[in-house]
Amino acid sequence: MPLLITYLTSYFYVGTLWLFHHDYFTHVKRTTTALNILNLILSFTATLINYSMSLVAMALRTLNHADMQVAFIVYDIVALLISLSYWLIYHYLSTHPQLTDHGITSPTQRIDPLISGLIYGSSILVSWLNVWIAGVLLLLGIVFHFIAYLRMRLPAMH
Repeated sequence: MPLLITYLTSYFYVGTLWLFHHDYFTHVKRTTTALNILNLILSFTATLINYSMSLVAMALRTLNHADMQVAFIVYDIVALLISLSYWLIYHYLSTHPQLTDHGITSPTQRIDPLISGLIYGSSILVSWLNVWIAGVLLLLGIVFHFIAYLRMRLPAMH
């Protein structure tokens, strides 16, 4: 059961990241070497989800406190790297508006990766006190990504 739960959570997270990436990059008119490298870094960080979620699945199977703490921290670090990667892409494209349709990166959207980073950073700190609350924060970070995607997408849906 832990493997199935972590797989579904991982799929939801990767799916949300793909939705962000797909919808966002439809507004990119042309790329540069720097943008391609940033995109490659983002892709790499997303592939790390599988590893971190397998650690979470193994830790949840045994319910070993130390294993759970390490697994949640590793996952949080991966999520922080993903958030940082998105922030770098948003920042790069906001400083190179000639590469995109106008206004694809709103000020709110540019701080979303910082907010998610704060959630994951909090989860790391909380994991030293209570791993279950850290796990909930980790899940809240994933849900936040989906809500941020919907918020980005809503203006385009009208």
